[in-house]
Amino acid sequence: MTKRERESIIDYLYFATMDSGKYSRSFFENQKDEGLQRMYDNWTKEGRLF
Repeated sequence: MTKRERESIIDYLYFATMDSGKYSRSFFENQKDEGLQRMYDNWTKEGRLF
C-alpha cells in the first residue's frame, strides 16, 4: 500500500465513522496496513469495521 492509498483509506474511514464518535483519526493512523485494508473492505462491503 502506498502512502497516498493509506492516507485515502484513513480519511475515508475517519469521515465515514465520524458521527459515531468512537474512532479518532489517530486510531486509524496507528493501524498496520493489513488491518486498515481489512477495515476498509469490511466497511465498504458490510458497513462495519470489524
